[in-house]
Amino acid sequence: MAGEIVPEAIGDDEWLSQYGTIHKPIAGKPFKCCPTFGQTDISMMRGRRTVDEMARSVNRKRSDGAIPGEGVRRVLASTLRDAGFLATGRRGALNDLIEITIGARPWLPSDGTESVAEFDRYDFPTCGLVRQGDDLFIFDCVEGHLMEGNVWMYARVSPEEARELQAATGEDLVRAIDAVFESRPLMGVLAINGRVRSGSPVTAQSVAEKGVEQALLDELDKGRAVAKKTAGALKHLVDV
Repeated sequence: MAGEIVPEAIGDDEWLSQYGTIHKPIAGKPFKCCPTFGQTDISMMRGRRTVDEMARSVNRKRSDGAIPGEGVRRVLASTLRDAGFLATGRRGALNDLIEITIGARPWLPSDGTESVAEFDRYDFPTCGLVRQGDDLFIFDCVEGHLMEGNVWMYARVSPEEARELQAATGEDLVRAIDAVFESRPLMGVLAINGRVRSGSPVTAQSVAEKGVEQALLDELDKGRAVAKKTAGALKHLVDV
């Protein structure tokens, strides 16, 4: 069973590192400068990381490290706090939540994602299993199948759960999928024109209190408000 995301303190003297690439710019820039639509924060790695370390963290298959056009920028946690930002860690998030890449297909949401099984489709896979490294995740398009924009959710499953899902059919499969999404942290994603636009984590507690779809939509709405408020605010705070 996947665990809950637990906040962890980050010291003022700790360095945080951010990955960027000219190959997949966000809002025309190589580095993400603010939460995009549907998100509430910006992900960074703890430590003064090299560009090779950051490239491998984004794509686990990148054994040789960074390629031309990829970079890293760094900032002290105290610098962010002095500017009014909140800097916290998340124990459990890296293991329990799927990694997403802006611009990827939502049914294969990052460069290192592999398809394992397909449970449903409508011109494209809308429900199935994928693998990232050693981790397995179930995905489901829950809103807007026929629309320009649609909402997806992802949850980590164990190998045993994956086998049970693959063996189930009909109503048994529907119930098994519902049971997974109702019992653990989720990643919600907004896709536009078949491409990942943004993502937002949803806690297991929020799911238990509100139900899966309401918790998911609330987090996406919250992220939209945060993105609007903080647009461009980080670009003067980091050293490239």
